[in-house]
Amino acid sequence: EIGVGCLPCARAHFSTLSGILKEALRFAREDPALGIMHPEVQSRLLTAEEEVNNVERHDWTPEKILNSPPVEREVIHDMLQPLRTLRQDVHDIDSVDKLEKAAADAGKLATDLRIQVLKTKGIDTGRILDYATKIQNGEMSLDEAKQKLRDSFAKQHEPQEVIAQ
Repeated sequence: EIGVGCLPCARAHFSTLSGILKEALRFAREDPALGIMHPEVQSRLLTAEEEVNNVERHDWTPEKILNSPPVEREVIHDMLQPLRTLRQDVHDIDSVDKLEKAAADAGKLATDLRIQVLKTKGIDTGRILDYATKIQNGEMSLDEAKQKLRDSFAKQHEPQEVIAQ
């Protein structure tokens, strides 16, 4: 059942926002003479603003938040201020450095929301966070982390051997 606050929709918007800003940064870096004035950067910044507005103005209206299940409401309330801060940062981008920071912040926000959604489903995210930290620190590759999670899941769901008497 999907709540009216629509965490899955917001999660998709956050993910899209992160990807859009990373692409904008790629274009800004590819043509340093234009930087953030590159037409592709400007186009993506407009799209990024639309993504934030979709969450704030459509998915997470006060009415929808009030009608959401309590567990979703808590997640939404935790994410509102960081999303507002990111919206302001996106509006204020006037350099490649600010674009880079906004892209990093959007990626973190998307990851944070994804983890919060998993927690609402009763999933223990401790191991996932541990692996994410190891990946960021260069201690483990993404593929290694995925394999460890697969192995762990398979082990947890192995059929128990029945001992015949």
